[in-house]
Amino acid sequence: MFETDGTVTNGTWLRVNGARTNSGTITATPGDTVRAVAVRNCFTTSASVAAYINVSPAAFKVVGTFGGRNVTFTSDTSGAKIYYSSTTSSLTTSDKCISNGETVLFENFYGTIYARAYYNGKWSNVSRLILKIPTINDPTITYSGGKVTIRTTTPSCYIYYTTDGTTPSITNGKKLCSNSYGQVTVSSGTTIKAIAVRSCFTNSEIVSYTVS
Repeated sequence: MFETDGTVTNGTWLRVNGARTNSGTITATPGDTVRAVAVRNCFTTSASVAAYINVSPAAFKVVGTFGGRNVTFTSDTSGAKIYYSSTTSSLTTSDKCISNGETVLFENFYGTIYARAYYNGKWSNVSRLILKIPTINDPTITYSGGKVTIRTTTPSCYIYYTTDGTTPSITNGKKLCSNSYGQVTVSSGTTIKAIAVRSCFTNSEIVSYTVS
């Protein structure tokens, strides 16, 4: 016999095809606590056992890695609402709420996002997602036909370079005209150094190349 209202003095017989049975399945939803006892004539009734049907916690999927981060929140509990915050892990129904599977844009945000699923008056555990400051991919420097090509695979970057052996930066050296790519004419024996920068990103490493 099983029941879901918190007592063991009443309930519903577990049946299969209308007949009472000692095993089977029932329909329950997350947030329910299901209790059951086994009974048989001339036997002592078993102890009551309980099982809590958990609300599945929120999971994260991040789409996009440059600047804006599109974060999709999901839960295996169909119909669950998801509450989230970037400032507190003590989530309540006063925090921002989205539907299961909805996507939120975190533009230029770097830190921890907290989320938990809510269904049928019950909460899941808190899930955490850390969005780190992205690092620009190091530039590559190649030489062909009297020209040096400098590029990075990270889009929308500025590349600064020097040809006098000094360290390039936004305050030292020259800037390529095209974002993330450019060509420079240099003479043999010149050492060219380059760095890629972009707002809200960690600068790339400085790379160097000597034209032979």
